[in-house]
Amino acid sequence: MLAASDPINPELLSTCLEQIGDRDGAARNAVSAAEHASSIMAFGHAATLYGRALDLLAEGAPARRDLIVKLGAALDNAGRGKAAAQAYVDAARLSEGDQAVELRRRAAEQLLATGHLDEGVALL
Repeated sequence: MLAASDPINPELLSTCLEQIGDRDGAARNAVSAAEHASSIMAFGHAATLYGRALDLLAEGAPARRDLIVKLGAALDNAGRGKAAAQAYVDAARLSEGDQAVELRRRAAEQLLATGHLDEGVALL
């Protein structure tokens, strides 16, 4: 019945769905809550919610790479450059070609901007 109520709180719904064993539904709602948090510039909370969604998703899920990129962007916007870099590196490992190169570039940019020069240069 909670899913049919209006307005829906996707973060609460995610928790409820996880408790009843619907990990896919819980992940979808965690992503929805993260996107809302990002839209109101609550980037730290958005990062937490993207992390929660990733924890709920199966390891080989197709959406995983895109969620890791969104996690990286939220961490970047929250001023957590080193953590953002790690997310971009993780996403690059799941990517190929130009996408992988771009994600490694973003990771290097975050590392260089936060004073982790040796690590940043190593990614270039």
